[in-house]
Amino acid sequence: MPGGRVDQARLVASTVGRNLVDDPLGFALLVGRRFGSRKRGVLSRTETGLAGALGAYLADRPEVAARALRSRRPSRATPLDRLAARLAVAVGDAEAIPPRLRDDARVRSDQAWTRGELTQAVAALGDADSVVARRRRSELALLQPGFRLQVDIRPQGAAVETTRVLHILTNSKPHTHSGYTARSHAVLRAQRAEGLTVAAATRIGYPVTIGTLNAAPVDWIDGIAYHRLLAPGLPVDARRRLELQVAALDPLVEAFGPGVIHTTTDFTNALVAEAVARRHHLPWVYEMRGQLELTWIAALPEPWRADGERSERVRLLRAKEAELAAAADAVVVLSEVQAEDLVSRGVARDRISVVPNSIDPTFLARTNTPAQARADLGLPTDGVWAGTVSSLVDYEGLDTFLRALAEARRRGIDLRGAIVGDGVSRPGLIALARELGIEDKVLFPGRVPAAEAIRWHEALDMFVVPRRDTPVCRMVTPMKPVEAMALGRPVVASDLPALHELVGRDAGTLVPADDVAAWADALGVLAQDTAARTAKGEAGRSSAALRTWQHGAVTYAEIYRQLGVSRG
Repeated sequence: MPGGRVDQARLVASTVGRNLVDDPLGFALLVGRRFGSRKRGVLSRTETGLAGALGAYLADRPEVAARALRSRRPSRATPLDRLAARLAVAVGDAEAIPPRLRDDARVRSDQAWTRGELTQAVAALGDADSVVARRRRSELALLQPGFRLQVDIRPQGAAVETTRVLHILTNSKPHTHSGYTARSHAVLRAQRAEGLTVAAATRIGYPVTIGTLNAAPVDWIDGIAYHRLLAPGLPVDARRRLELQVAALDPLVEAFGPGVIHTTTDFTNALVAEAVARRHHLPWVYEMRGQLELTWIAALPEPWRADGERSERVRLLRAKEAELAAAADAVVVLSEVQAEDLVSRGVARDRISVVPNSIDPTFLARTNTPAQARADLGLPTDGVWAGTVSSLVDYEGLDTFLRALAEARRRGIDLRGAIVGDGVSRPGLIALARELGIEDKVLFPGRVPAAEAIRWHEALDMFVVPRRDTPVCRMVTPMKPVEAMALGRPVVASDLPALHELVGRDAGTLVPADDVAAWADALGVLAQDTAARTAKGEAGRSSAALRTWQHGAVTYAEIYRQLGVSRG
């Protein structure tokens, strides 16, 4: 299989080069957003003009970026107008687009694509043969009702009893660290402990496409094989790229001999899994870890979010995900809330199983007190600490937590905070803590290794989940609160359906989302009531004991058994 150093360098060069030639501004903003999030402040001290807009955007302060763009008054056309237009689209402010570019085909396409009007975006580009035009046309084609990858069907051999399960994943450890990769690895480990033989394959070109050179064909982690489908180059056309992935999976399927194919969100993975399963006469399972359209809406610039909820993209994504879920032999979701939504879209309830986000049983055995954990980390042991270990993105609502913490301190409560993790919102949160005058009472240690993350969990007296009241937060359950519950920490969370299902009222306190006063009240009450924190922590630990990955593995094994796969 291709994948030597030269081939990998060629793939990185072609990927970067393609973006630099056809979309240099968008690529530069993407790179800057990803790596700029690690800085402690905005890149520019000014809040006017293009420099101020760029700095504010990279610091995840879109409203400041929009004001800065509107303050820009160039006396004549300049090459920087295109960067200004790209930024205006990214922050959702059409009025900030330089007037001379408002009728530009590419700018009109970018606006429509960002708002989710895909057909309109493609039409704006006409017959253009650019990379962006070809990519957008092909991605729209994948979403059309009834679209499937065409494959040759192999002759069917004799049925063989097997315990083998092949997982098709988007990405994985050790190259990507996220809730998605953590769940994937935990599931694989638990299934293997349950007696199944498991292996995984990641998307075509990964991890070279994220800049990892000299990637191995297989990464072994805890005895589990993660196969890499390496290639010297990838086509722009989305259908051809997925067909290349199906072909690259052929030798792995032949060598590994799975009895079932198991894949996860999103629908492109499902298209690949369905094609591989059909080609090799195998059943397949679709694990829907979230709702793609809701995640997309949450990432939209706020001014365009309402339009996004009604957009063509949302309609097509919901229909496509439901179509593929109905085509799968079995479906796994993370919550009852998610199962009910899928049933409302026409998927039979008896084909849906719930395997919630869970914990490793070793969490239940840890007994460090918050003061002990803070001492281990070299932190002050006094005060009451609240915080989170999370990806730092807007919908987590951590600005609400900071404002509530500041209000609790104004009331004389010695409440302190720790926000552990990285993401585009981190610079803005650091700036907000400074504005609120609590920068010396809140720590932002950034992303930390997994072993250290557990100690930060333990260092908290209360774990907070102040998620915003958005569709994705109402539907999708996070993983980190379950870990906090397993460690005996009470959870203070927004009162949303998915979090209510996860936490309940015994293991924590549910607070109206985005209500700073209510959050300050809830945090203040728990901060001053050690007995209540202890009782809620014990209730959470009891609940988490029923949410281990081993419990989930039993459910997976039963799904596979019904599809003809036995346990060893």
